[in-house]
Amino acid sequence: MLNEEKTRELFEQFTTKITYFTGDVAIIGKGTASLLMIPSLIRSGANITIFHDSETKELGVGESTVPTVQKQLTSVNLFIYQLIKKNIASYKTGVRFFGWGDSEKFDHPFGSNDLAFHFYTRDFNKFLVEHYSKNFNCKFIDQKVDKVFEDDGGVYINGSKFDAVVHASGWSENLTTYISSPFETVNSGVTFTEYPHTAYTSTVHRATEDGWQFELPYPESNKSRCGYLFNRKFSNEESILKKFEGRVESYLKWNPRYSEKLIVSKRQALIGNALFFFEPLQAFSTHYYCVFSDMIAEYLGNIGDQKKIDSLNTRYTNLILDYLRVIAFHYKKGSKYKTPYWIDIQKRANQFCPDDITSFRFFTDFDYNIIKNGINGENFIGETLNE
Repeated sequence: MLNEEKTRELFEQFTTKITYFTGDVAIIGKGTASLLMIPSLIRSGANITIFHDSETKELGVGESTVPTVQKQLTSVNLFIYQLIKKNIASYKTGVRFFGWGDSEKFDHPFGSNDLAFHFYTRDFNKFLVEHYSKNFNCKFIDQKVDKVFEDDGGVYINGSKFDAVVHASGWSENLTTYISSPFETVNSGVTFTEYPHTAYTSTVHRATEDGWQFELPYPESNKSRCGYLFNRKFSNEESILKKFEGRVESYLKWNPRYSEKLIVSKRQALIGNALFFFEPLQAFSTHYYCVFSDMIAEYLGNIGDQKKIDSLNTRYTNLILDYLRVIAFHYKKGSKYKTPYWIDIQKRANQFCPDDITSFRFFTDFDYNIIKNGINGENFIGETLNE
């Protein structure tokens, strides 16, 4: 556990404007986004309580991250090698695309020495809960939340008072207005396991006639955790489920959308799927979980400041729209499949992300050029990939 002096030292190391705050903060839900938010609150100095309902089924799926997540976890003394040793995760050095744009194959490596990782949700989340409980006195309460009430003095969960509450347990229509994604891609997925693994340290994004398939390699177990992603408007659910008959581990459906606000009242905010979800492309959502967590932590020392609320909500909206343009950028050249899904999405991608948009907040110039050249059938220095 960090004492106050160590917490302040750690707090000063981060450039994000997290406000030092020693009040009581509750998170509702203990999914991946919730657990990735906890380091931001620890750095702020908050006392943290997490409410969860053990009767709510956890998603047993494979996930991956970007280097932002490792930096987030490093701040609470968690490192990738620890997860590898416990067989919870595998190293990730980038993404390998098959059949996207005009390329048979191209790689998008991380443009630095930073690393990320693939993980299996249940094992990873269990490990984080144990780490936070043991080392940072985070309180995990197995209790269904029946009522959340806010007044000028605080927020009350099942009768217990907190200075602020973050909702991370799914869509919260009673707190916010949701906006449908202006650039919808896939909205359904079938997860399954494939043997042997299909890569060593790269997440695979493989274009299919219905959309695309992710493959997360776990070399130590010689397997890949996969997800076949599609859009229900273009593909028949029954046909796809039949294709994977006997192999389906989960079938997921969602409506791509985002909350109108990050800070939804003076003392309440949203994170995770309660805030937004579009699609799993490049695991970008995990980057934004960390970014928005820091923004919420930044607000804690300014509770009730309407100018701060408005400023953060405006910044959040701009980041969401930038994120959607990054997604569209990947689809601008379509794929090797000329199916209704790909024809439609390529057209819409070029409308939503026209050629005069040549930079993004999250992407560096290196990332931009890797994807641009990759989908155009060239490598980073402009040589044709398919010759």
